[in-house]
This record gives sequence, structure tokens and C-alpha cells, in this order.
Amino acid sequence: MVKDIVFTLGMHLAKIKTMRSSVIPYIYRKKSGEILFLLAIDKKSGDITDFGGGVKKNENSLIAGLREFEEESNKIFGDLYFNLNDIYTNIAIKTSDDKMSSLFIPVSEEWSNKAEEMFDKTKEDFCQKNFKEVDGVKWFNLEEFMKMVYNHSRMWNRIRNFYNKVSYNKLVPFLKTNYMQMYKV
Repeated sequence: MVKDIVFTLGMHLAKIKTMRSSVIPYIYRKKSGEILFLLAIDKKSGDITDFGGGVKKNENSLIAGLREFEEESNKIFGDLYFNLNDIYTNIAIKTSDDKMSSLFIPVSEEWSNKAEEMFDKTKEDFCQKNFKEVDGVKWFNLEEFMKMVYNHSRMWNRIRNFYNKVSYNKLVPFLKTNYMQMYKV
């Protein structure tokens, strides 16, 4: 069972070592009030998941999450992965027992039109066997994301149980504020 979820900043994840760490890129469209989350599609099961995995012996939770994100998104985001000055102030969540953590990284709105296409292009450009875990990426709005989390469908159980404990009434305002500060919208 997942313990209570604690809100924090990316810089805190640099000080702890959870068992699993992940990243979810997101976009906030101020005009419509819509939030979009980029999630991965598991190659074996077709289930939806975040970009994450186990924390290695020599890593903290922040570095592990960023490493997993870079690997599983096929490096389509370029320099974004290790822009620590911005990442330190991004919103993160973790379990109160420090077993799981996730960092929400704001990305510019242009990614809503190109992330899926760029990911698919990397699959065409490289040998298919390089894509062991993730078969694709897809944007989901908040309502779609919450349906997956609460309706027990299409999302890995462990991941769903983690995100099921999040108070989205608390998280969403933090994400919006962080996004507006980052992109001056």
C-alpha cells in the first residue's frame, strides 16, 4: 500500500533515495485552463505509465528520475533533462516513507504538437530493439489522467496506486503557478 503523498520541490529529491523515481512532463494552457501530461506506453503490455524506474546504488531520486526520463523518452527533449537550475524548483511528490517519487517538469506548449511525432521518428531512425520499455508517448489531459488513476484501467497498478493518493485539488494550482513562472504566461 502506498503511504501518504508529500508535496515538495525537485531540489528535495536530490537529497533522498527512493526505491523508484519518475518524471511527468506537462503543459499548462492558461487560455483554456487545460493541463496536459505526457505519459509513456509500455511496449509489452500497452499500459500507460510515467517515465520512471528504479533508483541505482549511486543515484539520488532526482538524478534517477531524470535518467529514466531521458532513456524512456529517447532523448527527444535535448538539453531539458539536466537543466538543474529549473528542475530544482519544479514540483515533486513523494510518498511519506520515501519509497516513490515523481517530478513534474513543465515543457513549452510547442511540445504538445511534436513530442509524439519526434518519439515515433526516433523509433524509425534507430533499430527497433533499442526501444525495450516504451513503445510510444501520448498526451493526456487532467480528466483523462485522473480516469486512468481512479478507474483501474490502462495504467500499471503500482503507478496508479501512487498517483491515486495525490490530491489533485492541491497539485494542479502548484503546477499552474510553476508553469506560469517558467514560461511567463
